[in-house]
Amino acid sequence: MILRQPALFDAGPLIHLAELGLLDLLNLFKKRYTTKQVLFEVEVHYHAGITEKHVDLCVGVDSTPQIVYDIAKIFSLDAGEISVLSCILLFHPNAIFVSDDSAARLSSDTLKIESVGTLGIIIKGGTLGLIPKPEALDALRSIPNRTSLFIKKELLSEIIQKTHNAWRL
Repeated sequence: MILRQPALFDAGPLIHLAELGLLDLLNLFKKRYTTKQVLFEVEVHYHAGITEKHVDLCVGVDSTPQIVYDIAKIFSLDAGEISVLSCILLFHPNAIFVSDDSAARLSSDTLKIESVGTLGIIIKGGTLGLIPKPEALDALRSIPNRTSLFIKKELLSEIIQKTHNAWRL
Protein backbone atom coordinates (compact mmCIF):
# COMPACT_ATOMS: atom_id res chain seq x y z
CA MET A 1 0.00 0.00 0.00
CA ILE A 2 1.31 3.42 -0.94
CA LEU A 3 0.20 6.54 0.91
CA ARG A 4 -1.77 8.83 -1.37
CA GLN A 5 -0.72 12.02 0.39
CA PRO A 6 2.36 13.64 -1.10
CA ALA A 7 5.37 13.98 1.18
CA LEU A 8 7.81 16.88 1.32
CA PHE A 9 11.20 15.97 2.72
CA ASP A 10 13.60 17.92 4.87
CA ALA A 11 17.27 16.85 4.73
CA GLY A 12 17.40 14.72 7.89
CA PRO A 13 15.20 11.79 6.85
CA LEU A 14 16.81 11.63 3.40
CA ILE A 15 20.25 11.44 5.02
CA HIS A 16 19.22 8.96 7.73
CA LEU A 17 17.40 6.61 5.37
CA ALA A 18 20.44 6.70 3.07
CA GLU A 19 22.75 5.93 6.01
CA LEU A 20 20.59 2.88 6.77
CA GLY A 21 20.43 1.80 3.13
CA LEU A 22 16.65 2.26 3.18
CA LEU A 23 16.02 4.85 0.49
CA ASP A 24 13.55 2.38 -1.05
CA LEU A 25 11.20 3.33 1.80
CA LEU A 26 10.67 6.64 0.00
CA ASN A 27 8.33 4.55 -2.16
CA LEU A 28 5.93 4.58 0.79
CA PHE A 29 4.71 7.85 -0.70
CA LYS A 30 3.15 8.07 -4.15
CA LYS A 31 4.60 11.57 -4.63
CA ARG A 32 7.85 12.69 -3.00
CA TYR A 33 9.14 16.24 -3.12
CA THR A 34 11.89 18.35 -1.69
CA THR A 35 13.48 21.69 -2.48
CA LYS A 36 16.79 22.73 -4.04
CA GLN A 37 17.85 24.03 -0.65
CA VAL A 38 17.31 20.62 0.95
CA LEU A 39 19.20 18.81 -1.82
CA PHE A 40 22.06 21.25 -1.27
CA GLU A 41 22.04 20.51 2.49
CA VAL A 42 22.01 16.76 1.85
CA GLU A 43 24.98 17.07 -0.50
CA VAL A 44 26.93 19.24 1.95
CA HIS A 45 26.27 17.03 4.99
CA TYR A 46 26.18 13.56 3.49
CA HIS A 47 27.32 13.45 -0.14
CA ALA A 48 24.70 10.76 -0.66
CA GLY A 49 23.99 11.31 -4.31
CA ILE A 50 20.34 11.78 -3.42
CA THR A 51 18.92 13.48 -6.47
CA GLU A 52 15.73 14.13 -8.33
CA LYS A 53 15.59 10.40 -9.14
CA HIS A 54 14.63 9.89 -5.48
CA VAL A 55 12.44 12.97 -5.00
CA ASP A 56 10.88 15.51 -7.32
CA LEU A 57 11.75 19.16 -6.88
CA CYS A 58 9.16 21.56 -5.63
CA VAL A 59 9.76 24.43 -8.00
CA GLY A 60 8.55 27.98 -7.77
CA VAL A 61 9.27 28.52 -4.08
CA ASP A 62 10.52 32.05 -4.63
CA SER A 63 8.86 33.52 -1.59
CA THR A 64 8.19 32.59 2.00
CA PRO A 65 4.67 33.08 3.33
CA GLN A 66 4.66 35.51 6.25
CA ILE A 67 3.35 32.84 8.64
CA VAL A 68 6.35 30.59 7.82
CA TYR A 69 8.73 33.50 8.24
CA ASP A 70 7.21 34.32 11.66
CA ILE A 71 7.29 30.70 12.83
CA ALA A 72 10.84 30.26 11.53
CA LYS A 73 11.99 33.09 13.79
CA ILE A 74 10.24 31.58 16.82
CA PHE A 75 11.55 28.04 16.28
CA SER A 76 14.95 28.94 14.72
CA LEU A 77 14.30 26.95 11.56
CA ASP A 78 17.00 26.54 8.93
CA ALA A 79 16.70 27.41 5.25
CA GLY A 80 15.77 23.85 4.22
CA GLU A 81 12.94 23.60 6.72
CA ILE A 82 11.66 27.04 5.71
CA SER A 83 11.72 26.11 2.02
CA VAL A 84 9.86 22.83 2.57
CA LEU A 85 7.18 24.38 4.80
CA SER A 86 6.76 27.19 2.23
CA CYS A 87 6.37 24.63 -0.56
CA ILE A 88 3.70 22.81 1.42
CA LEU A 89 1.70 25.96 2.11
CA LEU A 90 2.07 27.33 -1.43
CA PHE A 91 1.69 24.20 -3.54
CA HIS A 92 0.87 21.04 -1.54
CA PRO A 93 -1.41 21.96 1.39
CA ASN A 94 -2.36 18.31 2.08
CA ALA A 95 1.21 17.03 2.08
CA ILE A 96 3.02 15.33 4.94
CA PHE A 97 6.10 17.16 6.24
CA VAL A 98 8.97 14.67 6.67
CA SER A 99 11.53 15.90 9.18
CA ASP A 100 13.51 14.64 12.17
CA ASP A 101 13.99 18.10 13.66
CA SER A 102 11.79 18.56 16.73
CA ALA A 103 11.50 22.34 16.30
CA ALA A 104 10.52 21.92 12.65
CA ARG A 105 7.91 19.32 13.61
CA LEU A 106 6.50 21.67 16.26
CA SER A 107 6.35 24.35 13.57
CA SER A 108 4.40 22.02 11.29
CA ASP A 109 2.00 21.27 14.14
CA THR A 110 1.48 25.02 14.57
CA LEU A 111 0.70 25.27 10.86
CA LYS A 112 -1.66 22.25 11.08
CA ILE A 113 0.60 20.22 8.77
CA GLU A 114 0.90 16.48 9.40
CA SER A 115 4.46 15.33 10.00
CA VAL A 116 6.51 12.15 10.29
CA GLY A 117 10.19 11.36 10.74
CA THR A 118 12.65 8.61 9.93
CA LEU A 119 11.41 6.28 12.67
CA GLY A 120 7.81 6.69 11.54
CA ILE A 121 8.75 5.89 7.95
CA ILE A 122 10.61 2.73 9.00
CA ILE A 123 7.71 1.60 11.19
CA LYS A 124 5.10 2.38 8.51
CA GLY A 125 7.26 0.55 5.96
CA GLY A 126 7.28 -2.53 8.20
CA THR A 127 3.57 -2.27 8.93
CA LEU A 128 2.68 -2.03 5.24
CA GLY A 129 5.12 -4.73 4.15
CA LEU A 130 7.59 -2.59 2.20
CA ILE A 131 10.26 -4.00 4.48
CA PRO A 132 10.07 -7.20 6.58
CA LYS A 133 9.14 -6.36 10.17
CA PRO A 134 12.27 -7.97 11.70
CA GLU A 135 14.41 -5.94 9.26
CA ALA A 136 12.57 -2.77 10.27
CA LEU A 137 13.25 -3.49 13.94
CA ASP A 138 16.92 -4.17 13.15
CA ALA A 139 17.09 -0.83 11.32
CA LEU A 140 15.61 0.95 14.34
CA ARG A 141 18.11 -0.77 16.64
CA SER A 142 21.01 0.24 14.39
CA ILE A 143 20.15 3.96 14.33
CA PRO A 144 22.64 5.00 17.07
CA ASN A 145 25.55 3.22 15.35
CA ARG A 146 24.79 3.72 11.67
CA THR A 147 23.21 7.17 11.44
CA SER A 148 23.73 10.77 12.43
CA LEU A 149 20.19 10.92 13.86
CA PHE A 150 20.15 12.13 17.45
CA ILE A 151 17.58 10.40 19.61
CA LYS A 152 17.69 9.62 23.31
CA LYS A 153 18.57 5.98 23.90
CA GLU A 154 15.64 5.49 26.30
CA LEU A 155 13.13 6.90 23.83
CA LEU A 156 14.45 4.76 20.98
CA SER A 157 14.29 1.65 23.21
CA GLU A 158 10.70 2.44 24.14
CA ILE A 159 9.70 2.92 20.49
CA ILE A 160 11.37 -0.36 19.51
CA GLN A 161 9.64 -2.24 22.33
CA LYS A 162 6.22 -0.79 21.53
CA THR A 163 6.67 -1.56 17.83
CA HIS A 164 7.85 -5.12 18.63
CA ASN A 165 4.78 -5.65 20.83
CA ALA A 166 2.37 -4.14 18.31
CA TRP A 167 3.74 -6.42 15.59
CA ARG A 168 3.58 -9.42 17.97
CA LEU A 169 7.09 -10.58 17.13
